[in-house]
Amino acid sequence: MTYSIIAVDKETGAIGVAVQSHYFAVAHCTPYAKAGVGAVAAQAYTNRRHGEYGLQLLSEGMLPEEVLSKLIKEDSDRDIRQTAIIDSKGNTAVYTGKKCIKFAEHKNSSFYSIQANLMKTDLVISSMEKAFMESKSSFVFSLLETLEAAEKAGGDLRGMQSASIKVVKGESSGSDIEDVLIDFHIYDHDNPLLELRRNLKINEAYKDATRSIQLLKEDKIEDAISLHQKLKLLEYKNVEFDFWFAVELANSGNKKESIEMLKAVIKNSSNWEELAFRLIDSNQLNLSREELIVSS
Repeated sequence: MTYSIIAVDKETGAIGVAVQSHYFAVAHCTPYAKAGVGAVAAQAYTNRRHGEYGLQLLSEGMLPEEVLSKLIKEDSDRDIRQTAIIDSKGNTAVYTGKKCIKFAEHKNSSFYSIQANLMKTDLVISSMEKAFMESKSSFVFSLLETLEAAEKAGGDLRGMQSASIKVVKGESSGSDIEDVLIDFHIYDHDNPLLELRRNLKINEAYKDATRSIQLLKEDKIEDAISLHQKLKLLEYKNVEFDFWFAVELANSGNKKESIEMLKAVIKNSSNWEELAFRLIDSNQLNLSREELIVSS
């Protein structure tokens, strides 16, 4: 039915959970994570209480083994459950019910737990662990690579449909919104892992675009331009990156460079010119209409 990984990043303390299943919107039933607390993957014939109540018990100071023991003991359908728990310190516990459909296995250690059921082959768990342990990517992409390795080893016997990755901070700031670092879901797709990777790559691009504008505000012009140029090398293209970078160029006193970039953007659609005019009229773009019109 499902394969997943829960893990804690040894370097940053971030807590993550990633899952794929031939099931619509698996994000709403399997992955659970809370900053400063831990993560739960509840799968097979999922009992959502394992996720929500599991995190609550972790937050009250119980260890993953204690939490899992309590959840399983209180679940009359425990034989068809598969549940994994990790706390913010990297302690793990995992359970696979004896009636979970083969191939149903798990492998856990400090800082990670990998679990799968209804797999096409018995190579899924070992392939996932190898991918995670050998990954040189960032934490979130290491989680994704672990899922991709599961699929390459056979994956869910029924195929693919939905996937999810959630990463939260290792320490809580007190704000659930601020504590979520990544929360991406693919609800229904022929290749949800490929789509998840595409979306995560786009997310990285938006982060760089935001950072480039921040560098302009900090008067680090060369660094800002260098980072912005890297965006042009990406497979993903978005003319809006150029638009807002040009706006900040003008606002930081670099009118010539700004006008040149805006001129290129406006060639894509006159709507961008209209947006520039509206920003000028509301004093959010340090250009005049005349400067922009003459330059166009």
